[in-house]
Amino acid sequence: LALEAPQFAAVARAIWPRCAIVETNGMYREAFEQAHGRVDHEAFVNTLARHRVASRALDLPNFAGVGFRNALSAPLATQLATVVQRRYHFAAPLLARCRAALPEPAGKRFQ
Repeated sequence: LALEAPQFAAVARAIWPRCAIVETNGMYREAFEQAHGRVDHEAFVNTLARHRVASRALDLPNFAGVGFRNALSAPLATQLATVVQRRYHFAAPLLARCRAALPEPAGKRFQ
């Protein structure tokens, strides 16, 4: 399975709607070069991970309250967990549709 630029952009923008077309094109070019001309599932996932698309889509707050040895205080950890939980549940139907649209081998990797 190889992705073309429009497919790549559509999936990236489905995950992160505020992603600019210029950025999706840049990510596609990076994946294209990484995969030597054939953007497959692995190149797609690696590129989106490198650009932190999923975490940027969740729009998590900054780690302003990080304490000793990168441990979060209990109130901040609870607040952050609440934000992640709410945004995950909000995005769950979209993620399920994206997973269902993938071919069988790729779809199993996201379960």
